[in-house]
Amino acid sequence: MRNVGETGLCCNEVSLRNDHVNPNNFSNRYTCRCAPQCCTFVIKRRNGYDATDAKTESPTQFCRMWHLVETNPEWLLDIPSLLLVSQMPFPRGDPTPTKEMLLYMSHCPTLYLCCKDVLGWEQVYHQAYQEIMDAKVGTELLNPCKVMVLVDPVVPEGAVPILTKDVVVLALQQEKQIITTMVNEKFQLLIFVIPVILDAAKVELWTRCLNWLQGSVEVILVAAPTRLDDHAIIENFSAQMLSIQRSSGRLDVISPDTQVRSMQNKKLIYIGDSGKSRAYWNAVYEIVKDKGLNWPGFMINPNKESAPTKKSVDLAIPDQGGPSSVGTLSGGAANRQHPRGVKSLPSRRGSERGRHVPARTRGGHRLQNRPY
Repeated sequence: MRNVGETGLCCNEVSLRNDHVNPNNFSNRYTCRCAPQCCTFVIKRRNGYDATDAKTESPTQFCRMWHLVETNPEWLLDIPSLLLVSQMPFPRGDPTPTKEMLLYMSHCPTLYLCCKDVLGWEQVYHQAYQEIMDAKVGTELLNPCKVMVLVDPVVPEGAVPILTKDVVVLALQQEKQIITTMVNEKFQLLIFVIPVILDAAKVELWTRCLNWLQGSVEVILVAAPTRLDDHAIIENFSAQMLSIQRSSGRLDVISPDTQVRSMQNKKLIYIGDSGKSRAYWNAVYEIVKDKGLNWPGFMINPNKESAPTKKSVDLAIPDQGGPSSVGTLSGGAANRQHPRGVKSLPSRRGSERGRHVPARTRGGHRLQNRPY
């Protein structure tokens, strides 16, 4: 404060303290964006309970009401309590909407704008949109940019529940053939999934694979979700991952140290350590969007929630003797994930057909699959 002549005191500096800022306050939407009349969201009669009075103009309150009723339908017997409890964020954090809930709210023309305002909602909206469009229109029309997910063979199958037919395992001794015959000139975006290990030989292999790609193929490099036995590996692995370079073409590295906004700024690698692979890949997609990158057609298999491998430095390869959702190459042929099962691609070696590779052995014993 300072004196200014006869006018008295004048303030020349303002300090703002934000020690007690609650991020939940900025995730509430009390009305939609429709004007001049806001939309009303109603939980209709369900499970034999009359819910005609369970309504609100707040999208976030409706989401809390929805999840409370899903947990216990008897909330509909006490509508005032339901409305009161749902006005505040839950102590453990607010839930995200489901596809069914968004369909109940779809009469609101500004629903998408509301979803953009709330952390975690926009991603759910896009996934519901993608599922509906895929079912009604088809993927080829919606995704002119073709995407392949290339997985290092050390990564367990359950750690990559990406719902697409173009998921291929980087088979040993056939890496260059995969890159030159299956990726180049066929795909515009490559999602390269690598394990959380410290291995200089692997880094050299991954670098060679990137340099075999045509410059027109964009690459997003990301680590697979992994249970960490030794957290001391994190810093060294992050540095190793960021050291991977590409001679030509675009390479975007999703660092395991990246913080995820919708998960209280938790680091990505710790989300992978939680054992929930779907939550991990949703976080990866959020980071991709925040970076301004494009991953068209991103979808998670809703029926496949597998925990990642427990050993962060385990080099055992899962048994691939039977059908799986991620493929491998053998004899020049590849097995891809397909809605109707595993599909074998024709071999480049005459009439030789693709065949599965048995699991490696060590000391005469088959390496068993680890539980995910």
